[in-house]
Amino acid sequence: MENKGTIEEIALKAGKKGDFYSVKIGSRTYNIFKDAGPAFEQLQKKEFARDELVGFDYTEHTGDIKGEPVVFKNLIEFHKIAGQPAQPTQTTTQAPVSFQSDMRETRICRMNSLTNAIGFFDLNKEALAEQAQASGGFSEITVLKLAEKFEEWINRKKAE
Repeated sequence: MENKGTIEEIALKAGKKGDFYSVKIGSRTYNIFKDAGPAFEQLQKKEFARDELVGFDYTEHTGDIKGEPVVFKNLIEFHKIAGQPAQPTQTTTQAPVSFQSDMRETRICRMNSLTNAIGFFDLNKEALAEQAQASGGFSEITVLKLAEKFEEWINRKKAE
C-alpha cells in the first residue's frame, strides 16, 4: 500500500527477533524490520527524519495479541516527495508551536475517545453481558480498539 504523511516519531526498539524501528506517521504506528525492505537502512543512514513529509509503502497483516485480532502495519520503503528538502531545515531542539498544538490536540482526542469507549461498555453492560460471558469478557484491547474507531471518526470529521 502507498501512502504519505509527516513523520511524527522515530524510535529504535529491541525485539525478540532483533532491532526494529517504530515510526509514527499521521497518528498511526508502523514497524520497520531490517529484512523487510529498504526503510530500515534508510532510517539508519538518516535519509529521512522527524517532521519530514514522506511517501511510503507498507503492508498489513493480521495477528493477535492475547487472543485479540490485531492488524500490524509494516513499513517497507520511504519515498521523497517533490519539493521537500532532503533533511528538515529546523535546527532547534524545540518543536514548532503548530506541531506542539497538533500533538496536544491528538492527545486530547485520544483521551476523549478512550473515555467514550469505556463509557460505551459501562452504559451497555447489561446488553453486552451475554456476549462478554460467551467470549470470556472484554479485554483492554477490545476497549482500545473501540477507542481507536472513535478517534478515526473524529479525525475523519475534522478532515472534511
